[in-house]
Amino acid sequence: MEEIIDLSKNKLITHKLNKNRVNLSGQNSLEVLEMDPWKLIDHRRFDIVAKYIYAWFKEKDLKSTWGKEIYDNHLWVFNQYDEDDGSGKKGINAFIKSFDVTLESVKENGYNDSISLIPISKNNSPLDGAHRLTAALLYNQKVKVVRLEQGDVNYNYEFFKSRGLLPKWCDAIAYEYCKLKRNTFIVTVFPNSTYVKEEVKELLRKYGNVFYEKEVDLNKKGISNLLSQYWKEKELGVYPQEEYRESNLLHVFIFETNDDIGYRRLMEVIQSEVGMSLSNSQEETIRLAQVFLNRNTIHFLNNACPIRNQLFEDAFEQYKNILNGQKKSDNFCLVSDAVKTTYGVNDSIKLVYIYSETHNCDAIHNLLKRGFHKSLNSAYEESIDDIIYNPENHFYYQGMKVATLKIAKKIKKDSNNYVDWFAVLLESIGKSLYSFDKEMIKYNLIKKSKILRLKFGAFRMKSLQVIKRW
Repeated sequence: MEEIIDLSKNKLITHKLNKNRVNLSGQNSLEVLEMDPWKLIDHRRFDIVAKYIYAWFKEKDLKSTWGKEIYDNHLWVFNQYDEDDGSGKKGINAFIKSFDVTLESVKENGYNDSISLIPISKNNSPLDGAHRLTAALLYNQKVKVVRLEQGDVNYNYEFFKSRGLLPKWCDAIAYEYCKLKRNTFIVTVFPNSTYVKEEVKELLRKYGNVFYEKEVDLNKKGISNLLSQYWKEKELGVYPQEEYRESNLLHVFIFETNDDIGYRRLMEVIQSEVGMSLSNSQEETIRLAQVFLNRNTIHFLNNACPIRNQLFEDAFEQYKNILNGQKKSDNFCLVSDAVKTTYGVNDSIKLVYIYSETHNCDAIHNLLKRGFHKSLNSAYEESIDDIIYNPENHFYYQGMKVATLKIAKKIKKDSNNYVDWFAVLLESIGKSLYSFDKEMIKYNLIKKSKILRLKFGAFRMKSLQVIKRW
């Protein structure tokens, strides 16, 4: 419920708005509203979720650079570290310092509307104040906004994709959004669908908004693993086995709607079509997002030959139930023999895990009581946090995190026992995922060359100014 706070003079409001970002012409009256910040983020502000990831990593004090990496690179493609709002912020360090101050302020004092207000469009899209809004989201604080008769900004996934933000960062942002917003769903379009991509997008926009889309290429093994592990038996007919191809290109959409009736109508349409599927709960949405939005999981599907070992499956089910029951699965990751077993390299029944040190005592106690083994943290070159919370270092198996082959190959010892990873090395030879990341190399070269040009341009401008003064 919006609370209207009566202020008699517009100037009491306008001096709290950044005139470089808003157009106040033709605005007869202004009202300050108190709003839940969750109502202000949607497909039009893809960037706010990137900022949220950084803020969450900082708040949890995680020993991983992943959050900063996403923040850095989304900001680079957004404005090349140069704020155009008159604040004078230039360079990534200036942005991080300013954001950290904002986070600390909101954490300690709540949202301070005596200093600034967040302007929003007539359709509730934030026009300024994304960092303040992110801080309010993280610390569950309501915000004070001013609704203006101004059009929306549209910093959606297409905006960032067109500017070169790499898929791995876009995927991570989209996955976080699925976790944050309960009304997100995943639409999967299989190769046997009669709908083409643009027709699907048009259909979805009739009932809500498309937050994100991507294509996922699965081979025959990959599509078989996907359907057997993540689709219920009654839904396996969505893509019959006789139609499997060497390359099966799936179109995946993250769809959001606040309209229950619209969702049900969309479900009816999709259920009547061949080769399409719609998730029916946030739990299922997250489960599918862990597959489609994590390239390690896609690698797993395309290369794994899971061994049907009943003892392992029983142990894994116990492990999963303990963590799901206490909502702790995000803080644990399987390592050692479990990596090989899930890939089908061996048939060990031993489940060894690593975990984040924070607030997991009950779950650890229950796991130890049932015979599961903690791994020695000293066995890993990467920080435990980076393995658990950086999606480049794990994949998902039935909703549980498992360390990647790349991480597994670096393990020297585990629980004082040397582990023979020769089979895993053979399995991963020639896999493109672990060869040089050409996409990343190209991105970094372009980014560094642009930064050098910007620095040279700034130096040249200063030099010319000095010469003129002489």
